[in-house]
Amino acid sequence: MNKICVCICLLGICALTAGCGKISEPELTPLYYRYFLTLPDNYSQSNEYPLILAMHGYHGNATDRASFNAYGLGQYADSTEGFQFIVAAPQTEEQYDISVVWQLVRDLIRDYAVDANRIYVTGFSMGGGYAYDLAVAHADSVAAVVPIAAYSDTRYAEYLKDMGVWIFHDENDPVVPYTYAFDMYNALRAVGCDVKLTSYDTGIHTGWYEAYTNPDLYDWLLEFSTEDR
Repeated sequence: MNKICVCICLLGICALTAGCGKISEPELTPLYYRYFLTLPDNYSQSNEYPLILAMHGYHGNATDRASFNAYGLGQYADSTEGFQFIVAAPQTEEQYDISVVWQLVRDLIRDYAVDANRIYVTGFSMGGGYAYDLAVAHADSVAAVVPIAAYSDTRYAEYLKDMGVWIFHDENDPVVPYTYAFDMYNALRAVGCDVKLTSYDTGIHTGWYEAYTNPDLYDWLLEFSTEDR
C-alpha cells in the first residue's frame, strides 16, 4: 500500500470580536487536521476507488503511522494484498468538527481517484458517534456506515435507512453501554434499513480489531453505492 501522512488546512473558522459597540469583521482562524492516507497498490488516477473515512475515539489520535496501524484498519490495509480502498483517517486531539471532516472528503474527491458513489464512514467510540453524525448530515452521499462501540440516537434511523449500517459492540462494554447498539439496530430494522449487528463479549471498551480485521466487512461495504438508490 502507498502510505501518506498529510497535514493540511481544511477550513477557516470564523471568530467574531466586538469592540466600541460594533462587531468587527470576521477573523479566520485556520483549523488543521493531520490525517493518514492509504492508497491501494498500483493506484492509478485513471481508476476509481471506494473511500473509507475512519475516525478515532476520544484521546485516540495517532502520533505516527505505527500507532494508527495499532487500531486495526491501517494494519489491515497495509498488509492485505489486493486491498482496493482508499483509507483516510483524520486525527484530532479534541472532538471532531464534521464540517471540516466533510471538507476533507471533498478535497479527496477532487485530488484523488475516489468513487464518489462509494463513500463509507466508520469510527470507534467517539469516532463512531461522529460517523453517525456525518452519515446523517450527508445521507445522500454516504453509502454505508460502520460504528464501533459508539453512542447513537435512534432518531437518526430515518436518515440512515437508505444506506448500509453494520454495528459492532461488546455486550459488556463498561464505557458505552450495549443498549445503544441494540436500540439503534432495532430502530433501523423498523424503518427497513439493511442493518447488521455484531456483538462479542470481551468485557472491555474495544471492537476495532474485531471489525477491521474481518474480511467480510469489506466485501459487504462494496454492496452499497449511492448510485443504486
